[in-house]
Amino acid sequence: VTLRMLDPYYMERVGIFMKEVGKQLAPLQVDKGGNIIMVQVENEYGSYGTDKPYVSAVRDLVRESGFTDVPLFQCDWSSNFTNNALDDLIWTV
Repeated sequence: VTLRMLDPYYMERVGIFMKEVGKQLAPLQVDKGGNIIMVQVENEYGSYGTDKPYVSAVRDLVRESGFTDVPLFQCDWSSNFTNNALDDLIWTV
């Protein structure tokens, strides 16, 4: 298993995990009366690698798990941002 890459087994397990996270937490998004105002897609991935397709796949799993009502963001070092940054995510440092 290769972690944090598009390894099919790994991504299948990430999907299972995110589905459960969504089941428990997606109803707590702020527009549904909860306190979740944003959801992070990846954390400092640029320190690990350069793989926009992977970051995109994780973003899609986050959305599929029910996080569709709050902004999604990614966090990275400013020197790594353009390597993995997606236009539809808020970029944070």
